[in-house]
Amino acid sequence: MCRLWIRGAIKTMARLVARIKILPADSETDIELLINNLKNGIPEGMELKAHDKEPIAFGLNALVGDLLLDDA
Repeated sequence: MCRLWIRGAIKTMARLVARIKILPADSETDIELLINNLKNGIPEGMELKAHDKEPIAFGLNALVGDLLLDDA
């Protein structure tokens, strides 16, 4: 049998994951540069947890990113 005793106030805040898909304008788009720009341009309170390239067609790749943010 497990027991849990908690003293004081409990602050709970949900964290959300938003999955975004960024489609390139053409096949010449540098995905690595796009990833770096995304990492540097994320507002405070958000965090890029994961990213991956997803093939679309004919050599085109989309960038799929998971952003972690606080539920406000």
